Amino acid sequence: MSYSASAVDTNIVNPYKFVTNAYNGSGGFKTGEYLHPFAREYDFNSRKKQCFYENFTKGAADSLYVPVFSNEAVRVTDSDLFKAFINNADNNGNHLQEVMKTAAKYATIHGISFIVMDNFENTSESLQVTIDNRIFPYIYIKTADQVVDYKINEFGNLIEIIFKDGDYEYTDKDDNECETQAYRYWSNFETYKFYMDKEGNKVVIGNVKPITIGTLPVIAVQKDIDYEDFLPVPPFYDIARMNCAIFNGSSELNNLQRQQAFSLLVLPTNEQNPNLEIGANSVLCVDPQSSITPTFISPDSAIMTAVQGNIESIVKSLLDSANVLGASSVSTSGSTSSGVALSYEFLGQHYILNTIANLCTKTELLISEMFKLYTNTEFEYAVKYDTNFKPNILDIKAKYEILEKIYNLSDDSTKIVLKKSMVGLLVQILGESDELNSLIN
Repeated sequence: MSYSASAVDTNIVNPYKFVTNAYNGSGGFKTGEYLHPFAREYDFNSRKKQCFYENFTKGAADSLYVPVFSNEAVRVTDSDLFKAFINNADNNGNHLQEVMKTAAKYATIHGISFIVMDNFENTSESLQVTIDNRIFPYIYIKTADQVVDYKINEFGNLIEIIFKDGDYEYTDKDDNECETQAYRYWSNFETYKFYMDKEGNKVVIGNVKPITIGTLPVIAVQKDIDYEDFLPVPPFYDIARMNCAIFNGSSELNNLQRQQAFSLLVLPTNEQNPNLEIGANSVLCVDPQSSITPTFISPDSAIMTAVQGNIESIVKSLLDSANVLGASSVSTSGSTSSGVALSYEFLGQHYILNTIANLCTKTELLISEMFKLYTNTEFEYAVKYDTNFKPNILDIKAKYEILEKIYNLSDDSTKIVLKKSMVGLLVQILGESDELNSLIN
């Protein structure tokens, strides 16, 4: 696998970080660095200080994975050691459910996330000592924006990968104190931490640790397999960009509103001030012989109306894009949707949530198999995620009423599709029962 220091700056990294910032409201959305100045804007820093971020990305993304974790998954094992792992999976006190929720979040917004399993070098033959001292394998999450380089085989399986691994301080050959990015390399055979010195040479930090389990201890958590690009374009990239456009539009609208509230004074006078800056806190001098009288002027209100309309249009596009991904909890005008569109909305979200539940189940089984290899043990493990997703009861009832109205006006073929959605909603409202089945039949 080839590697160079410049690999850190490739296009692989930036889109994932941008989406993460949009989801968290961090980075440029927090500092204002994602705002774009006007060509003639002289007080851009003031506008940056007043900006605020209306987060559409997080709500849309959360609707695609959070319901899977509304109830704790059922986990059954006959291994006391693996039970201890489940209760403290990351060696930081976090339950396996919480680690999987984080992995599912990044798999949703980035299209992929990674779970790395490692073990302590010094272990004990005593089971009780091992459990009491927490010296058994642990896992942690790495995200796509932390991937620097990777290698896959002809079947698309990951066989080598390099992640960012924090900062590292070192002393160069001239005894200068330096700080640089550290990395960690993983393969089927070994793992080690390293950094790139100023000359571009790879310098290994500490010892090279052999991998004794015979397989790469990194699991790619990926909802949709892309055989062309192992690291896919983030599914939420366009949504994040639209949220950024809304962020800019809202800042521009707020700026226009301030200019409307603090108008510019127009004053006929012979006195000329070449250093005068046109703004809300100054005046505009005109020829006293002109027909203009002292007055206050503001930006054309039509400009503000146009900006507001553009923001609303982008918001609609963003929510429509989110709905395409399955985020049916996001809606601009559910009551005006067609019967077929609305029914597919419900079916689409249920399919996405089931996909996430199945992905988490598959991933946990892979984790258990890797744990067996690390600990040289055999045990049984089964896990089942709840697929009886429960949206807000008021939202369910409102959507059911909409479906009922559409159902009464629909043809027979449409009614068949709508009935499935209506039955699903009734089950969510009333629960499974013989009376409900009788009513449905």
